[in-house]
Amino acid sequence: MFGIGKKTAVIAAPVEGSVIDITEVNDSVFSQKILGDGFAVEPVTSDITAPCDGKVVLLADTLHAVAVEAGKVQLLIHVGIDTVTLQGHGFISHVKPGMTIRKGETLLSFDAAYLKSQGKASTVMIVVTNLEDIHGCITKNLEDKSAVLKISYQ
Repeated sequence: MFGIGKKTAVIAAPVEGSVIDITEVNDSVFSQKILGDGFAVEPVTSDITAPCDGKVVLLADTLHAVAVEAGKVQLLIHVGIDTVTLQGHGFISHVKPGMTIRKGETLLSFDAAYLKSQGKASTVMIVVTNLEDIHGCITKNLEDKSAVLKISYQ
């Protein structure tokens, strides 16, 4: 009650570009919030950086996605639409599971021209995957790239 004991995680945009609401993503898994709520970025650069301090808990074998834990908050950073089918081609990982990361450190890089040549959008999704588990609530500010999401949780 009254926010006593609540913690806050601040999540920044992990790549330069236009920030959009998750509901605007051209993939129903994300736009319908099946994996959770969040936001997306239409990138103008190809380096994906840590949106907050935390720990890498998962790196997809196909290098197109990384999961980060920040306190109790679990984030999925997913690069591109249907990029799992590329089987890692066009992606470079700069991290491994278990690594502690600091906001702004490079996590992944991708070849935007290659993704485009394969007919894949390079939209980057950032999703809070465990909001219900931590009894959290999200405040979005799609204009502030340094603090797009503020997540209050227990």
